Amino acid sequence: MAWLSGWNYRKTITVSASSVDTDLTAFPLAIPLATTSLDGHALANGHDIRITQSDGSTLIPHYFNGYTGAGYSGVKTLVPTIDADNGVELYLYYGRDDASDVSSKVDVLGEYAFFAPLDGYTSGQAEDANGYSLLAGGEPVAATGVIGGGVTIDAADYIYGGIDDYYGLVSALTVPDMAVSMVLQNWTWVNTASEVAFNIGSFSSGQNAFSLQLRPSTRDVRLQVRPGGDALTAEGASGKVSADDLHLSATLGISGTTLTAKVYVDGALKGTNTATVTETNLDFTNATQKFFRIGYTSIYGVHGVVDEVRIRKAATSDAWLKFEAANLMVAGNQITLGAEESRSGVPIALLMGGAV
Repeated sequence: MAWLSGWNYRKTITVSASSVDTDLTAFPLAIPLATTSLDGHALANGHDIRITQSDGSTLIPHYFNGYTGAGYSGVKTLVPTIDADNGVELYLYYGRDDASDVSSKVDVLGEYAFFAPLDGYTSGQAEDANGYSLLAGGEPVAATGVIGGGVTIDAADYIYGGIDDYYGLVSALTVPDMAVSMVLQNWTWVNTASEVAFNIGSFSSGQNAFSLQLRPSTRDVRLQVRPGGDALTAEGASGKVSADDLHLSATLGISGTTLTAKVYVDGALKGTNTATVTETNLDFTNATQKFFRIGYTSIYGVHGVVDEVRIRKAATSDAWLKFEAANLMVAGNQITLGAEESRSGVPIALLMGGAV
């Protein structure tokens, strides 16, 4: 087995196929990674992290967002293929003091128009560590999320910003297909009228907009969308959502003049609807209402941790969302880290120091 030149330590990353229904390509795999996971041999800033394919030497892109346990969501890496029968095995390398930082959000999350891990918030600050504005009737509070840090939304709390400003949500999100996902933890039903939502744009005056909602009144997930003034709602089955940790997602797609909307809970399809539309693309970036909002919309009463929100600007299959939910929500994240291996033939002093 080849060894990445100059690196002193590695561990295998074994990705389970148990939640992979069909082969997945170019998947941004989330790897929760604490400093303790690397036996004290990695740099605190993560610059020495490298991930390779199963041959031990072919590098694949990764995005280091800070070690979990410190309020951040660890590492994401762009896996070329996750096999439906066998999963995949990768190598995680670390332990080189002079390593440069090659972490790249763009290379790993290039298909995502919006990615908000909501990490690194300190109570009382005007913005979180990623530049998100934080407004509230009360005030968002930092929390430990399902994967990395999150923000507690309570009553009238919400997070907002201009969609041009954060995490590469482009000013022209004009695509025929997209998917939106959000991760919630310890969600409680405070009253039957409350809802949590992720909104892009405004529904007023026929503006282009969408909203992904969790409604305690019927305990379902609902997607509302209005491209070009054509309204469509898709709803999940009532009684199917528990007050617990949740992965909510929805897909939108336009084919010809037909808009199809689907909603999912924990990767399972819960509702589908179609409508005839006049537009050929999903464009939620009209000039007058370019903003996003996570949390309170119009009615008090929500409570829980919002951990991550993302928009993928591509056609997204049921199998993709099932594995995404498992990767972000299931204990172990479908990943097993192997035992530490050290590079053979290197003097012990270099193994401890890491410089090559």
